[in-house]
Amino acid sequence: VHCVVSKHFPVPHKFATTVETYECLFPREIRMIELGDAYVALPGGIGTALEVLSVLNLKALGEMPAEKPLILVGWEHEAFRQLVNELARNGLTPDDTLSHATFVPSVELAMRELNWYFWGTD
Repeated sequence: VHCVVSKHFPVPHKFATTVETYECLFPREIRMIELGDAYVALPGGIGTALEVLSVLNLKALGEMPAEKPLILVGWEHEAFRQLVNELARNGLTPDDTLSHATFVPSVELAMRELNWYFWGTD
């Protein structure tokens, strides 16, 4: 697990094998997107929302493979789902935007999704 973290929030995941620390948001976000084979968003704040929107947008525009996993974990992402659905209802984003993301209630189910994507098993 390669972690790309902010100097403002330098605590990486306990399973991190390598860590890169960045001073500024955008270089960190670009690096995180470059490195990702899959993206899992745990409950977070505005920064997490920005990262999710960036990946979702790249997938929707065809600038990233649509099949590359974007998994949002936890009930906290329900507001995000509602926002995107409202944007779609108002014609501000394509109706299929959320087809590029998977919502799961737990880390265990996120792991099942990843296992299926990478190894064809859960």
